Amino acid sequence: MLKIKNKRPMLIVVIMFMVVFLAACGNNAAKTDANKNEKFDPEKFDLSKVSGSINYAATSSSSSAFAFYAKLGSLLKEQTNLNVTIMETEGGVDSMKILSQGQADFALANNDTANSAYHGIEEFKGQSFEDLRMLYSWSVSPIPFFVTQESGVETLEDLEGKTFGPGQRGSSFAQRAKQWMDALGIKVKWYEGSLDDQVSAVKDRNSIGFVKSGGQPDAAILDVHSTLPVRVINITDEQIKKMQKVTPHLGFMTLPANVYDGAPAAQVMTTEPGEGVRKDVPVEVVYAMMKVAFDNQKALAQVYPTVGDFDWAEITLDAGEGSVPLHEGAVLFYQHELGLEVPDHLIPPEMK
Repeated sequence: MLKIKNKRPMLIVVIMFMVVFLAACGNNAAKTDANKNEKFDPEKFDLSKVSGSINYAATSSSSSAFAFYAKLGSLLKEQTNLNVTIMETEGGVDSMKILSQGQADFALANNDTANSAYHGIEEFKGQSFEDLRMLYSWSVSPIPFFVTQESGVETLEDLEGKTFGPGQRGSSFAQRAKQWMDALGIKVKWYEGSLDDQVSAVKDRNSIGFVKSGGQPDAAILDVHSTLPVRVINITDEQIKKMQKVTPHLGFMTLPANVYDGAPAAQVMTTEPGEGVRKDVPVEVVYAMMKVAFDNQKALAQVYPTVGDFDWAEITLDAGEGSVPLHEGAVLFYQHELGLEVPDHLIPPEMK
């Protein structure tokens, strides 16, 4: 009995010691995490010493943009000590969901999907992804409604009652296409499926076309065009006004004639594809990602020409109020590597 009584005070002392110790450790860990980014010094940055493992949620391997990610992944492995896994996804929305769920560190993020995710609207309604940060936009990309010439369709109104694909399942533009047509009061028989499904359906004449954001030209549309000549539907100024009421953050452009041999020029909607990242990815890793991408823009353009046509910093820093903020590593890159001023609304909260 005496032994038991003697142990109890000692046990209490031990417990109290452990509580204090763990609290101290917790405080130290929090302090370390809080100060981790402050210790990063761009002047002492060494690309070859950046290490770790990252997952990159890209896009469908059928998309011409996948070559961009494959090349970026190989460049990162060559120039850093990062272990990079490029993940195939079903498109922009799917990639963003994978990123928001913590299954990836970086992801394809066009300004449309990123805006929806960050603010918790559209397909992300009620699930705002406030830890989303941006790196850069790499193009202004057309979103053509294309059809086969043999279909006889020349206007959006001609799609009434026709079987047509909204775009690959999981892409933001599969959602936007439906919203736009609803806004215009045009009822379409939507052909749902993956990008491969969409291409096959048109070739097999089970659909007359689909919506596809991509390059100029886009590989998937070229695939169809090699078998069945295509036409890009021209969107009128009045239609654009109605479509922009639904998606005010998206622009428009004129796609030149003969982007697809024999196809006339056409006015189309546009987006700005780019790269997103989780807020908690270390600054030095993001800085390394930025440096490898910007230093190798020409090499990346060799496999995906669209990315060579634009000044990435210019279109990124031109983003308006309400846009998703940049990651701290990206801000430091623009400031120290490129000597640019970053607009205040693109500075993330953690830097203020």
